[in-house]
Amino acid sequence: MTGGVVYKSTNGGQSWRAIWRGDNLARYVWIDPRDSNVLYLSTGIFDREAANSDPQSKTPGGEGILKTTDGGKTWSPINEGLNNLYIGSLFMNPTDSNTLLAGAGNNAYPEGSGVYLTTDGGAHWQLVLDTAPSPITSVEFSTGNPNLAYAGSRFAVYRSEDIGGTWTKVTDDPSFWGAPGVQTGFPIDFQVDPRDSDRLLANAYGGGAFLSEDGGQTWQDASRGYTGAQVRDIAVDPAAPGRVVVAARSGVFVSNDAGSNWYGINPSNIDSLEWNAIALQPDDAYRMLGGMNVQGVLAITENGGESWKQVASVGDDRKGWHAIAFAASDSNVAYAGTAGYFSAGTFDTAQPGLGIYRSMDGGGSWSPANDGLTQDAHVSSLAVDPTDPRVVYATTANHGLVKTGDGGQSWSAVQGGWPRLARTLSVAICPADPGRILVGTYRAGLWLSTDGGETWRRSDSGLHAEASISDIVFDPARPAEVAYLADHFGGVFRSEDGARSWRAINSGLLNRDVNALAISADGLHLYAATEGAGVFRLDVNGVAPQAVPTPMPSPTNSPPNAPPIAAPTASQQPSEGKASPGGPCKGAAVLPALVLGLVWVRSRGRKRPRT
Repeated sequence: MTGGVVYKSTNGGQSWRAIWRGDNLARYVWIDPRDSNVLYLSTGIFDREAANSDPQSKTPGGEGILKTTDGGKTWSPINEGLNNLYIGSLFMNPTDSNTLLAGAGNNAYPEGSGVYLTTDGGAHWQLVLDTAPSPITSVEFSTGNPNLAYAGSRFAVYRSEDIGGTWTKVTDDPSFWGAPGVQTGFPIDFQVDPRDSDRLLANAYGGGAFLSEDGGQTWQDASRGYTGAQVRDIAVDPAAPGRVVVAARSGVFVSNDAGSNWYGINPSNIDSLEWNAIALQPDDAYRMLGGMNVQGVLAITENGGESWKQVASVGDDRKGWHAIAFAASDSNVAYAGTAGYFSAGTFDTAQPGLGIYRSMDGGGSWSPANDGLTQDAHVSSLAVDPTDPRVVYATTANHGLVKTGDGGQSWSAVQGGWPRLARTLSVAICPADPGRILVGTYRAGLWLSTDGGETWRRSDSGLHAEASISDIVFDPARPAEVAYLADHFGGVFRSEDGARSWRAINSGLLNRDVNALAISADGLHLYAATEGAGVFRLDVNGVAPQAVPTPMPSPTNSPPNAPPIAAPTASQQPSEGKASPGGPCKGAAVLPALVLGLVWVRSRGRKRPRT
């Protein structure tokens, strides 16, 4: 629930004063070019409620559209004909300032969603395109051809050639629209090229910009170098340091050239925004598991993203997938952790999850792996013992660090030295010594055990006193000495003395809020996924990894398949296995929006952009 405010400056921006405050977010302000004292204001957005709404009674509230004729001294609502007062987009016709288009709708209050038109300066509005229950989040007139207009929702793009009077859906997909391999999500703004009215740019709310050159029918990704990327999880191919896969707000993306270029590999057959976890099978990196929060879907691809299949779902009760981990010693065994959320895209530690699930067939089918302790666990990361697939650690927001030694039939709370109520965020097991475990907490430091979790000591010299450690990786080439960690507030740190002390390695890291790390199998290339600036790469030896010669295939449709999560049987319990030699110590698929952002490369003391 949010209010809004409009400010005005009369001295070129040197000083400002509020000229309107109200009960919904202020979105668009239009000044009548014939009279600068006449202004129009639209209020509301599709994913926030008005401050005067009542969620309990489902009363939408809202402000709608307001108008002033005295430069903002007084405002009047001009809502006659509007059936929804959440107006996230407003556009004035370039040749007739009395003609305006409004895009309306809200996810919680979808009734009356659509495109509205006024030709008398807002005195009356007419619904000219009914899209309920899907909100229209962007409308636009062409400045080069004022008769032409566009409107867009998450699911479709529409076009009008008669000043907004009638509309035609121009996108073909019945469910979504966007570039190949990418679902755009909610278009928050359009821009029509004034030189070519068929050339249209869309800015997506979840991340990325998209271009159409045929009047909105087909789209291409225009986001190379986009730096607003919220990347929640990252993994690197053990056999190819230049191949990187990420889970982000607007889907799954892959780079085959160490981050210079990215391709969307989102499944077109799955409602696939808000991805938070990604994991590659250790012996076949083109077999991937991905999980999202808002739809509660766990999906698998066996061909590097060419096609996907939904393999599990936790339903639609604000639960989603937060972490995924394969067992290094038996790649048929995988674990996935769930967590609760309040708002799409981010997890809420106050909301319980549904614990941990296990697959015995490489992610094809899943069953619960919980007891009474973990059945409501809000899981943030998982680490599987590199030599025994039955031994798993899980960090949780509501039960601390928990451990199983029998593949999830029973769990116990690990009693570390951290404060009793501290939230554990990340866990990693050393590949060369499974008894050596690192656990990161929320504002309670880093903790080390050298005896398989029996005893613990604080091991965070050089870190901030209240560090929130989102991810930890051991260097596969020197795991006994070298490790890296990510701090939500402090960036990336490196230890060269067995995790006893740490130093920041943040030169060139433009965003210090790091969600996840991934390291190549040779230990020479470290990738960092950030909350808002895309992906960064550190080349330890100063040499960039080689590109993978074969590009990722384009995604194709495949029928969705979401089998129910079955209860485990005795025959499905993991067996002991041997550690895979040389495998990376990615102990946690943690904290997993966007085609991906700027990749900064740190090489021999110089930084150069990879866009």
